Amino acid sequence: MICPAASCLLRAASLLALLLPALSARAQPGSPTRRAAALSLPFFDDFSRLDTLDAELWSYPTNAVQNNDFPVDPPSRGVVTFESFKRNGAPYAGAGAGIGGTDTLTSQPINLSGQANVVLSFWWQAGSFSVFTAPSSSSRLYLDFDDGTDFWTTVWTQGGNGQRTPFQQTFVSVPSLYLSGNFRFRFRIRGTQNTYENVWNVDYIELDANRQPQPAGVTDVATSRKLPSALERYAAMPVWQFNAAPNRTDELNDSTGTTLNNLSTSTLPLPIAYKGWLTVRDVAGVVAEDTFLRVRTPIGAGQIGLPAMGSLRNTATQPLVPNTPDYKTLTQTLLVTTGEPSPSTRYNDVMQRVTELRDYYAYDDGTAETDFPYAPSIPTSIASGFTATTTDQVAAVAFYFPGYTRTGQTLFATVWADDPQNPGQPAPMPLARIPFPIPPENVLLPLGRMFPVWLPQPIPVNGRFYVGYDMPSNASQPPVNLGVDLNNGRLGTRQLFIKESTGSWRTLTDVPGALMVRAVMNNNGLLGLPETARPEPSVYPNPVSMAEGAVRLEGAFTGATLLDALGRPVRTVEANAPTLEVLGLSAGVYVLRFRAADGRSYVRRLVITQ
Repeated sequence: MICPAASCLLRAASLLALLLPALSARAQPGSPTRRAAALSLPFFDDFSRLDTLDAELWSYPTNAVQNNDFPVDPPSRGVVTFESFKRNGAPYAGAGAGIGGTDTLTSQPINLSGQANVVLSFWWQAGSFSVFTAPSSSSRLYLDFDDGTDFWTTVWTQGGNGQRTPFQQTFVSVPSLYLSGNFRFRFRIRGTQNTYENVWNVDYIELDANRQPQPAGVTDVATSRKLPSALERYAAMPVWQFNAAPNRTDELNDSTGTTLNNLSTSTLPLPIAYKGWLTVRDVAGVVAEDTFLRVRTPIGAGQIGLPAMGSLRNTATQPLVPNTPDYKTLTQTLLVTTGEPSPSTRYNDVMQRVTELRDYYAYDDGTAETDFPYAPSIPTSIASGFTATTTDQVAAVAFYFPGYTRTGQTLFATVWADDPQNPGQPAPMPLARIPFPIPPENVLLPLGRMFPVWLPQPIPVNGRFYVGYDMPSNASQPPVNLGVDLNNGRLGTRQLFIKESTGSWRTLTDVPGALMVRAVMNNNGLLGLPETARPEPSVYPNPVSMAEGAVRLEGAFTGATLLDALGRPVRTVEANAPTLEVLGLSAGVYVLRFRAADGRSYVRRLVITQ
């Protein structure tokens, strides 16, 4: 190592951590299902206060998701999204299923005793960021009331029409029969139980007494649209590649910001002020900070979508990001100052986005808004292109596998150079092709579903290169699902390629965003590869029955031998073999010995049953 000790420790500890998503949209925590005491009015949630649904306001468990990834131009930062997939990404029903209920979100009990003129208001949107997620005519959003006796009645419903809608505000008066000490309301959807044609967003929920079922004079100017990456070309890139750019400032985003919404029915008496700044941190803390946006302007009554935009290239006359080898985070912060009287609306006045300079290239931010299901009838290659500023080595290829991907299927992590005969697309033959089985849930979950396949030998690359996967014909099996980041799709535009065994490379247009495939680099070997970064060899299922025929092998190894109870070898496999057959063996306890590239051995006990 040639880096300072503190920096090296950070890099070693972060090799796996860097692959974790910054926000896992479906990773909502478990919480108590119901409060002991009912809430008091007013009830308000615009889903901007916390990273997850507030257990003080909402009952768990729920598969509805709080996020700012799915909506298009919400009234305020953060919404709750309803869809046909559970928190782990699995559909509510398998292929061929009909219409049924899916996501539901239920409020905690609310005390409405003695109240009058109680009105519930909310904003809703049919569909999401993806053009493929517009709710079909069979999809519906429902609002139900409970009078305190667990008897639910639908009081409002909205059907899909095959098109994404803008956000619309709805007001529902609460009838007197629901003015109990344990009133509850819930949103739920019904539609197809295994497709993306059943997606709804809800935002800015208000329940209070002495209201009219119409817009009122709330004083709230809210941030709305998600901030883009701080980088112009990527959602993340290796810090040494950033440092090697001829002009590091040009690597920063020339157009960043959000939109502002005045949710008031009147013009604010004073102009609003908004400010944006970029903070650079490394292992020692803040190393640089500068303002890229500062504006003071009036905002009209009900004005929606006021641009609050700036350029990170204008933050300083000198490059803002120091040219040092330490990993860094680039945090954009945008703050609106309005003098709002209600503290509950101030949470949507600030928005942040963190971009990493570590040791990997990515077009995605770690959140999958949809997936790319693919089951080719002939062998197929799919590649995502990156451009190295200076010579480097690919150490691993990382893939995001949603929770409903069939595990155990064999893919090949693959690296290609640029084609000298057809620049801008992968070469006909790969530089490396490593088989691996899609890992099970217990492997994917600790990694945030971003699974790195470490190459036995790092692959040198220079300039344009590509990473992705090869897959054999898969017509008889379920499709391989990879995550797709929709709201960073601009970064991945024209970066995806597909080649079938009978044809040549072409641009892949079936993916509406950034396919979640990352290239993990090692700075020409200077970074090193700590043993903790390579997944240790493992075997599953374990125990295994002879009826299953084989076990799946995971991790990096140069070979493996299965020994019986007397220490006799009964099976051997080659480097990184995806499976080991158990057919013909007797039931009992065996020892599976893996050999690693550094000469060490890893021993796993394997139990075989009848």
